[in-house]
Amino acid sequence: MSYEAMTVGDPNPVKRYLHRRRYVHALQKMDLPEGEIDVLDFGAGSGELAHYLLDKNPSARVTLLEPAHKYGEEIRNNVARHGSSVRVVDRFEDIEDRSFSHIFCLSVFEHLPEQELKEALERLHHASLPEATTLVEVPNEIFGAAVIKGIFRHSRRPTAFDGRVGNITQAVVGSPPANRPRSNFDPGSEIELPWHGSHLGFDHRELERTIVATNLFKVEGPKFAPINALGALASLDVYYSLSRNT
Repeated sequence: MSYEAMTVGDPNPVKRYLHRRRYVHALQKMDLPEGEIDVLDFGAGSGELAHYLLDKNPSARVTLLEPAHKYGEEIRNNVARHGSSVRVVDRFEDIEDRSFSHIFCLSVFEHLPEQELKEALERLHHASLPEATTLVEVPNEIFGAAVIKGIFRHSRRPTAFDGRVGNITQAVVGSPPANRPRSNFDPGSEIELPWHGSHLGFDHRELERTIVATNLFKVEGPKFAPINALGALASLDVYYSLSRNT
């Protein structure tokens, strides 16, 4: 299944809308300046964010990093109309050190096991200019949001890890299950890409503690969407703004 078919092209109209709104919220929270800037989308999926970026700032130079080979053709076809304004890379080594003033990392960290998460944070640190801003977006998978998402998942796949009533209940009370299944995201890639396929079991509070513990970034947030005032009790998405410590 293509990345687009799971997100902005999902058969469910609510899910399609929420994924599109995620890109809108991300740009609102990043507040990109005008002019020639170098932007990185770290874990680009289908490259959809590039359309939103270039609509807001046509002068931006956008690099899309997507290490999963299975999305390679999809992402290149999706952004082909932007020509040289968008560069697509599939290796971490192709990201130049200290090159980017603005970095987006959307719907990536919830999938990464602990070691891979720490490695990703180090790569983001190396890629960012000293004054850069990195915007991280992850799903809220606890409390009220877990109720909403749990009902939807249970209706689709009641026996799967993220559809089981017991696992959903743990997330609802704020103690999500820690035994999330782990696999290789893309067996066709040159490198192994360990990941957690299930969102359920992710806890953004643990992510925040991990980022702080690395001492690589100053952390601003969390902020929530679609309504920040709802906080972790009911909002669907969580945002953090990171700036380099050194």
